[in-house]
Amino acid sequence: MAVSTKLQSVANYFLYVANRSGMSINNKKLQKLVYYAQAWHLVLCNDSLFEDQIEAWVNGPVVKDLWSQYNVHYTGPIPAAQVMEPSLTPEVKRVLDEVWQVYGKFDADYLVELVHSESPWLKAREGLDENLPSRREITIESMREYYALVLEDAQK
Repeated sequence: MAVSTKLQSVANYFLYVANRSGMSINNKKLQKLVYYAQAWHLVLCNDSLFEDQIEAWVNGPVVKDLWSQYNVHYTGPIPAAQVMEPSLTPEVKRVLDEVWQVYGKFDADYLVELVHSESPWLKAREGLDENLPSRREITIESMREYYALVLEDAQK
């Protein structure tokens, strides 16, 4: 199965912004950025950003088909020189820019630690050994519920 057009646009946007900022992204970091983009879009816009399922892998949230697309760049940078800025709605661009501002400065390993401390990934992996591979879904509902509480706490 191929990556949806919407998800590809989100991934391309992060690659474009990183390249424009003189930074690079590996596949592990890209996975966490698209996860946070989906989570925050659910909360801020009350809608899914893309339809692709996010799975609770050992190293955090992963969209399997996107992972496969960039698997050769797991620890190395994904070349983004040819990536053009995708056409996005102002609302989507605003959310992606906020996600980049908050999470883009962190390396992949820090983002893995972060998601490992958050409820959606923990719930999806409940009962599994920490090193056991899994294809369990991190549900839209668990992301919406958790990050809405995070936003509510931040606004207090």
